[in-house]
Amino acid sequence: AQSSKPAPWPHRKVESGVCWPLHPPKDCSKRGHQHGPSISTSASAIEALLACYEAAQCGTEEQASLRKERRWRFQYPHHFLDHVKTAAQSPEVARAMARGGLSYLTDRFRFVRNGTTLSLGEAMAQPRSGLLETFELRGDSPRSTAGMALRVPYKGKWLSGEALARQLDAWKSSGVIEPSCIGATRFTMELVSSAERWDACRGSHAFVVLGAGAAIGPTATLLSLGATVIAVDLHGRPKIWKNIAQMVKGTCGRLILPVRGDSKRKGHWTDTAGADLLTEGPEVAEWLARVCPELTLTIGCYGYLDGQKFVRIAMAMDAIATRVVATRPGTSLAFLASPTDIYLRPEAASKWAGERFAARPAWMRAANIVSWGEFCAENRTRVKAREGYDVVDGTVTQQGCPG
Repeated sequence: AQSSKPAPWPHRKVESGVCWPLHPPKDCSKRGHQHGPSISTSASAIEALLACYEAAQCGTEEQASLRKERRWRFQYPHHFLDHVKTAAQSPEVARAMARGGLSYLTDRFRFVRNGTTLSLGEAMAQPRSGLLETFELRGDSPRSTAGMALRVPYKGKWLSGEALARQLDAWKSSGVIEPSCIGATRFTMELVSSAERWDACRGSHAFVVLGAGAAIGPTATLLSLGATVIAVDLHGRPKIWKNIAQMVKGTCGRLILPVRGDSKRKGHWTDTAGADLLTEGPEVAEWLARVCPELTLTIGCYGYLDGQKFVRIAMAMDAIATRVVATRPGTSLAFLASPTDIYLRPEAASKWAGERFAARPAWMRAANIVSWGEFCAENRTRVKAREGYDVVDGTVTQQGCPG
């Protein structure tokens, strides 16, 4: 006789470290499955946005729209656009919404280790002590008494000095980069070229690079300028650490990294250097809280994974940074912004973008017409978020989103 017991829900791989929140079970009885609490990236994103609005006591209509949404996969850009416009009302609203959303995520994201599940916030307060020790490498080039030169790669060449200054002027004239970017680049050029000023700066500062081996990261540039870099990347990947070690050669930089046990013996450190941001975040934060105590830190988050795992590693890096900021006052943060996002833009940049769009080539106009406005479309919403700014919607639904 056939059993009347429903078949178990199809096997899902058990993940460890930072994991998505679980949501109440769905009714799958019609399909003959028993279904317990499950992961829903869409539900997590919606609830996080709701937490933002509720914390700031705003966005009544936006909350109602979120609760009614049934086509999140295709409609999420509209909701994040509403979120950005609402947060732009004032600095106070923006901060309240950010705190509300981050609090929800820290409380709801799970940290799984050895069969035990804690909230991410709880796990960060309970690191395994003594897991990570410190190893140091120094470059073999003497420090320059004449200052350093900022070098920027462009069209197969490295630009510095007057060549870089001329290129900045050309980019400004053609509207390629904003004045604030030009100003920051010129400031950095002047800072590192002054031996006295740069020595004082790098002598009191260290740059933490989470995802130190990332091609888009600043590890090599910082080391070339003689800075102290505290590098964190995957454990058990000797090739990554050998590549990072190559970056310090020929520089006057200083490389600090986490290692384990007797791996500090010469010739063996690459085998057990590093830490997994997803599964060892509490230990990374604990190590960063005590390494180089005499220096002020800037923490840069450059780790990346594909798909829904990127949200997990982003949460891990945020939790690490939050913990270190709480234990080391004066710590600052650095991130790389994505162009496929929604953000505020100054009026001057909006004006330049509008002029360039109006002067677009004929093939782009044709593509826009034959696609009924879908391709080669203008990316600004023409909605003023606040005085002096409009909103850029650079989302690409084909990429998916954090939800």
